[in-house]
Amino acid sequence: MSRSFSRVLNLSEHLMHTLLARYYDVIYKDYLKEVVPRLVNVYEKCFREYAKREVKEVLDAACDSGGPMLELARRGYVVIGADLHEEVVEIARRKAIEAGLDIKFIVCDARELDKFFSESSFDVVTMFFSSINYMTSWKDLMRLLRSVKYVLRSGGIFIADAQNPYEYMFRLSKNGEGRPITWSVERY
Repeated sequence: MSRSFSRVLNLSEHLMHTLLARYYDVIYKDYLKEVVPRLVNVYEKCFREYAKREVKEVLDAACDSGGPMLELARRGYVVIGADLHEEVVEIARRKAIEAGLDIKFIVCDARELDKFFSESSFDVVTMFFSSINYMTSWKDLMRLLRSVKYVLRSGGIFIADAQNPYEYMFRLSKNGEGRPITWSVERY
């Protein structure tokens, strides 16, 4: 990735998670109300099917302003929210207090969970809303996975969602909506 493109991504990420954070609940109002509970249903299904332990304590890494994390807490999980950006953590903290939910928060980099939490601290680590896509290099991804592995208890699981690249190629193709293109490993 070129340095100038990397700077643009960093600036975009900074703006999105700081200056625009206070507007998330307005922008994503319907999504938070209608989609997030269904998304958490899917995550809970993964808890039941793949975790080899009872799931009680969840770390939501890259929790952002807290939509899914709040839903998990409402369902009875002990949740800790972690995010790199203080602005979104403050919004999530305020929302948790207003909802009467006991959620702890920490400002930290998901690639460095091992610096903030003890080994084997959580039954599950989640990363909602394609946050894993911010790991733009192999080195970043490996740091994240090592960090997550460190804080997971034996039999625990890590769940991260990511956008389907085929969907984006379909939606953003140069020929417009309705004209899918084919992605192939050999071409890229």
